[in-house]
Amino acid sequence: MPRLPLIIIIIVLLLIILACLVVYYFSTVVPAQNSQTAALEPSPLLSTSVKSATPQPTATVTPTPTPTPTPDDGRTTVAEGFYYKPLNEEIKAYITGSSFPSETQDDITYDDLHYVSVLHYNFDGEICTGELIVAADLADEVTRIFYRLYLAKYPMTSIILIDEFGGS
Repeated sequence: MPRLPLIIIIIVLLLIILACLVVYYFSTVVPAQNSQTAALEPSPLLSTSVKSATPQPTATVTPTPTPTPTPDDGRTTVAEGFYYKPLNEEIKAYITGSSFPSETQDDITYDDLHYVSVLHYNFDGEICTGELIVAADLADEVTRIFYRLYLAKYPMTSIILIDEFGGS
């Protein structure tokens, strides 16, 4: 019985070491690898196909970019290929009756949501454009999280609106 506490202590120490290694990796190795990143033009709004291309080297990317409002459609650009904006009429029509109820609601409105467009790597190493709809007050944070995942070249199968699956 005295061996059980020792095993638990060893497991906890191993988890702490693993956490330290993850923090070290994302604070030193990943920024060093990001001196050359790739960027593409975002896909057209609500595209059902995934766009990809061969990455092209660009200038050094700042890990914490400053959002830049774009006056034409209310878009706020966090980095090239990473932006969020209020829902326009086209998006509202697309999601209504699928992921957004067609009946009027008091607890959530279209104004509470933002459309987010991001770049990501797929499992073949290709750069793809993804899209999400998130709470408006989280749009900047979510866009930045996906930007960090992109800089780390974290692969994802796809990032598409839930409406592509009938809203479920």
